[in-house]
Amino acid sequence: MMTFVKAHETVRPADVAAHYGIASNDAARILGHLADRGLVARIKRGVYTADRELARRVLSAKLDSLMATL
Repeated sequence: MMTFVKAHETVRPADVAAHYGIASNDAARILGHLADRGLVARIKRGVYTADRELARRVLSAKLDSLMATL
């Protein structure tokens, strides 16, 4: 599954499920486990990436947005 995630900028559980022929909830659970282990990053609800730079940019933008509200 890591090969599939790395081959795409972002993936959703439905993408993984369609590719591997598994249920979306199973794909979501597996992606969640990969995120918990730090192998992929959850960049927003239901969207994952293995691209560390993309994850860093998304996190930085979220932090900037939060800081602007203070």
